[in-house]
Amino acid sequence: MILIVRELSIAPMLFIPFVENAFKHGLKNIVTPGIDITLNCDNGIIHFEVVNRYSELDEQNKDATSGIGLINTQKRLELLYQNKHKLEISENDGIFKVSLKIFST
Repeated sequence: MILIVRELSIAPMLFIPFVENAFKHGLKNIVTPGIDITLNCDNGIIHFEVVNRYSELDEQNKDATSGIGLINTQKRLELLYQNKHKLEISENDGIFKVSLKIFST
């Protein structure tokens, strides 16, 4: 099953790892936590963005096991949308940002 938005389609649950990580890492012991999630469709481009604050203290961000959600999602994007997507992930001054564009053509 594929979600269709104004003749643009995305694979099911494609955005889940990005949203999940924002909640997992964006709400731990932060004075001003916040998560912004945006989804726009315009001119044949789906633009999805997640921005969250995180603690820059290493001990608060470490997990008992290292996750593979972002790596698997990047591989999935390559398989499903080869040469039809742009994924940018950045960390700067306590802000983690994921920006994904999927092009219909």
